[in-house]
Amino acid sequence: MYTHATRLLWPFLALGLVLTGCGAKEEHPEDQARQRPATLVSAIQAEARPVLVTETAVGRVEAKARPVVAAEVAGQVVDVLVDVGARVKQGERLLTIDRTAYGAELKAATADVRRIEAQLENQERLLKRYQDLSQDDFVSKTQLEDIEASKRVLIQQLEAARARVEIVARNLDKTDVVAPVDGEVVVREVSVGDYVRPGTALFEITAADLLQIILPYPEVIADRLSPGQRVLLRLNREDSVEAEGVVTEIRPTIDARSLSADIIVEVTNPGGWKPGASVDGTLILEERTSVVVPDVAVVQRPKGAVVYLIEGDKAVQRYVKTGVWTQDEIEITEGLEGGETVATFGAYYLTDGAPVRVKEAIR
Repeated sequence: MYTHATRLLWPFLALGLVLTGCGAKEEHPEDQARQRPATLVSAIQAEARPVLVTETAVGRVEAKARPVVAAEVAGQVVDVLVDVGARVKQGERLLTIDRTAYGAELKAATADVRRIEAQLENQERLLKRYQDLSQDDFVSKTQLEDIEASKRVLIQQLEAARARVEIVARNLDKTDVVAPVDGEVVVREVSVGDYVRPGTALFEITAADLLQIILPYPEVIADRLSPGQRVLLRLNREDSVEAEGVVTEIRPTIDARSLSADIIVEVTNPGGWKPGASVDGTLILEERTSVVVPDVAVVQRPKGAVVYLIEGDKAVQRYVKTGVWTQDEIEITEGLEGGETVATFGAYYLTDGAPVRVKEAIR
């Protein structure tokens, strides 16, 4: 049962409760932050390192040299020494054409040379005799000139005969068809008994020691392509060895279907690469030094990308601009100078000023 005194005290009690509630709302934000549990994060030191600006493409392997071996003389094939798939060395005999007729022709041409040499020898003796007689006026000047003219004719005939011997000897030598380069036989066009003429295709050889890689890149970067740029190469398979070459040629036209510009990279075969294989090419457009952080350190917020610096036991938000993204790292073009300690795993859950506890050693 309320008394008159109780009724008089009630407004003052109510006012005390209100004032007590107001005092609770005046708690400082830093005091509130200290009351929140610290977020467990990993941290790392931002580093300035070389960064590669790259563009990737899938291309194909071609042999630098793929000569078609053709017959240089006519005749019947009497022996074939290699087949498709054979590895050959430069100068190795591949095929033999019947040499009987060329051997006989060489003997005839050689005999013709000897005959003219003998005639020329006699003519020189005759000329010497006439020169001696002309001094005593026993022969006329016209006779002497005729002898000299005959000698000149024989000299010309001897030169022609010797040239003929060289031609026939060369043809005889060409009955043995040899490999022009080291490589692998990929096509064989003839068999024993076939008759061939000069120009008849006999074999096709792939010289696999020196390769050229054809890589298509988008036309939007065509102006950034230039000879001498480095290209990292790898066959499109897990066990592939890696190779490195440079751009040796840029084809001048843009492919109308793929809207790409082809570059050519020459490279020595690193082992096991075969023409026709597909290859991944990473073209290095630019090399520069920038601050790099793990990709988990960059958090997208409504106002942009941020990283959280670890300062003491709290996180400090820093807006940054990003550049090249690699496998698991991001280039920071603005916002960091290198050497700052940034949160990595757990950064997504942080806010500016949030308390943190680092679970890994900072390097």
